[in-house]
Amino acid sequence: MLSNKELATVANRLQVPLIISDIMAGEGELTDDVHYGLHEIISELAPDSALLSIALGALTIANAFEKASPGIAVLKVQCESIINDYAPLWLQNAETENVSEHEALDAISCISEDLEGLGDLLDLAVTFLQTKDKSAAAIAKILGIQARAHAIIADELFGALYMKVTRDMADEPQVAPVLAQQMNDNVIPFRAKERV
Repeated sequence: MLSNKELATVANRLQVPLIISDIMAGEGELTDDVHYGLHEIISELAPDSALLSIALGALTIANAFEKASPGIAVLKVQCESIINDYAPLWLQNAETENVSEHEALDAISCISEDLEGLGDLLDLAVTFLQTKDKSAAAIAKILGIQARAHAIIADELFGALYMKVTRDMADEPQVAPVLAQQMNDNVIPFRAKERV
């Protein structure tokens, strides 16, 4: 689990959560340009960055309305879970620390599913928010659209990476046959006892 300072670093690097936070705090307005800009910024992110941006942005909305709707409360729990699962590895990678290929592949294997689930929860949130806060509803709609788009991208990316890793593993020399040959060469034959 990341500290508040580390979470602030992630949000600052992604920028989308900060924009959403400003709008929700009344310090910014969701104009047509901002609406278009949010779509553009999120669409240009890699799937893992998009997932974190969407989860952090949706968490801002969920924090404001969690007590008003059970669906929003579920959205909050899901966002927190995604942030706890992905943010530490994302931050480690962003700070140019080595992340193993297998660790990255394991993390990316669930991104598509998490994006789809988040998209579903955001759709439910939009329905509720339309009567409460038009800006929050519009932001949730943007995040839901981007979650679904990135789910498709993440699925394709995982498929390509999985093929590469399995191909690379197939190209590695196999150790087992070599060891088996060495074991056969080291067997010392014993003479059978002579019968008297």
